[in-house]
Amino acid sequence: MRWVEKHRAGEITEQTDQAERLREAEAKVARLERKIGQLVMEVDLLKKRGVNTAARRDTVDRLRSAGWGVEEACSAMRLARSTYHKRPSAEHRELKTWRCATRSKPSSPTGRPMAIGG
Repeated sequence: MRWVEKHRAGEITEQTDQAERLREAEAKVARLERKIGQLVMEVDLLKKRGVNTAARRDTVDRLRSAGWGVEEACSAMRLARSTYHKRPSAEHRELKTWRCATRSKPSSPTGRPMAIGG
């Protein structure tokens, strides 16, 4: 039976209809509050850990998929929007990996450290 037919038959009154809408709204609010609580805890945890930029970008992506805007998600993660949008190239990632692997300045033939990028 459609709701119109139920209403005509007296099965649905204005009060039951309002009560039904109220229950649905309360359930929706409860779901959203749980989701917000989860996201707030995640953001707090990431702020405390001092995470790197890549992890912050990933979190902004998750916040955006949860309905947040770019500006508010970046602000929550303390990440500049330009940094969020500018992803490092593969070449940049390889160079960073190489620098981390060497961790020391190259030496000259005399054994003295050489200036880099001078």
